[in-house]
Amino acid sequence: TNLTLNSILAFYVCTNLVVTATDSCTLTGNLAYCFLGCTSMTGGIANWDFGNVVGFFNGLNNASVWNEDISGWDVTSCNNFTTAFNSSGMTQANYDALLISWAAQSVQSFVTFGTSAQYTAGGAAEAARNTLVNTYSWTISDGGAN
Repeated sequence: TNLTLNSILAFYVCTNLVVTATDSCTLTGNLAYCFLGCTSMTGGIANWDFGNVVGFFNGLNNASVWNEDISGWDVTSCNNFTTAFNSSGMTQANYDALLISWAAQSVQSFVTFGTSAQYTAGGAAEAARNTLVNTYSWTISDGGAN
């Protein structure tokens, strides 16, 4: 499958979305509301090429079943993750991995990020979160430390 996706509302409120492709999908531009409300989304988006995405506002908001390790995404171009992962099924382990990986990248400054997931207190994930907030001036709204 070779799909280039550059579309606001691409899979908005889809139901029963099953991603079966194992290769990389190239994502570009503003993907606001892309998977918003995809309550039964399953499959692999972890290997998708996110390097040219500039916005993911409400991206996976309310995708309550979705849970995947997307720490491998290149997010250096993205400037908006506002409520991107709120009410998603993201686990603490996947949120920790995301924080650690993304804080190691040369990310944009002044990004707003939202998830309802919690991070692990006192370790690498909390240090990474602090790097995003203090070094890159990110505004992070999450479930707090656990």
